Amino acid sequence: WKEQAVPVRSSHLDAMVDRVAKHGFINYYGEQRVGDAGQTEFVGVRSFDVGRALLKQNFSLAVDLIMEGRSSNVYNPTQEEMNTRQTWKTTKDARATLKEFPKNRNVMVRERDLMRGLLRYGDSLEAVKTVPHNTRTFWAHA
Repeated sequence: WKEQAVPVRSSHLDAMVDRVAKHGFINYYGEQRVGDAGQTEFVGVRSFDVGRALLKQNFSLAVDLIMEGRSSNVYNPTQEEMNTRQTWKTTKDARATLKEFPKNRNVMVRERDLMRGLLRYGDSLEAVKTVPHNTRTFWAHA
């Protein structure tokens, strides 16, 4: 296979540019990747915030950001979720924070992994490594 130029009529190219201008294009970088629109103070932590901290190798900040989570302005957390996040924010104690986690183990899965990792390894980098690879990659790519 060899790359080659393909002749394109100017009118066809103009029509395609007009189409994008009128109708837009598929957004591969929407809310899932970059989070809700708005100021961080309003929407809370977004995936790219965590990714930036990871890329800067500031793993303790990444843990704090993950534990902070999205704002209640855009997400309706349960009282257990709010208690868990508040306990981490005020104590930075993984053991105390784990005691506050919701009983439903399908909620706050990444956060639970982080706290268990901190208890086991005592190190933010090692705790981050307990989160599945595809999630860490998602954050870095955001």
